[in-house]
Amino acid sequence: MAVEAFLPLFPLDLVLLPGELLPLHIFEPRYRSMISQKHSDGGEFGIVRQHARGIERTGCAATVHSITERFDDGRFNVLVMGTRRFVARMIDSSEECWQAVAEFFDDDEPGAASAERERKLIEIAQAVLEAGEDAANEGDARRHSVFSFRVAAGLPLGPETKQALLEARSEIERVDLLIKHLEGVVESRRESRKRMLAARGNGRLRH
Repeated sequence: MAVEAFLPLFPLDLVLLPGELLPLHIFEPRYRSMISQKHSDGGEFGIVRQHARGIERTGCAATVHSITERFDDGRFNVLVMGTRRFVARMIDSSEECWQAVAEFFDDDEPGAASAERERKLIEIAQAVLEAGEDAANEGDARRHSVFSFRVAAGLPLGPETKQALLEARSEIERVDLLIKHLEGVVESRRESRKRMLAARGNGRLRH
């Protein structure tokens, strides 16, 4: 049976994954109040992605890990941690802080991906991180029991990819999604390098 809770929402143009650490700068009074309350009572709030096309209904609950810096005008920096996934069945936007009836969920298909696919994902993730210019996220491989979320938390992924991971109801699906995405990243970087070498060689590619 699904578990429901009434969660305050923090809509942002980003996606938080379970086990991921996310630094935020809190400046609006309504969110300063909400985050401060959750820091005091240890409760959860929900992060959902809001973008030009609207608001995503699948989000990730979060808790306040720590307040890292405070400013004289009341603003502060905070580190939050993703806890569990939910679907917002109803959103009440009549108050300053939106509220949602959140239905929490786990995978529909329990079980891990094959050891071979997990090894492949680790290898390609390491290759992407070693070759890339982007910094990894604040994730820590010890922070979540689900393998795909552990790996994803350490990768510089875009919000569309992270939203797909958040919504996937199968560990096998998430591992395959990550492998496919990272293979695309590797191929894109390979093609960019070819074009750069071609430009340096006046259009002549060397093999």
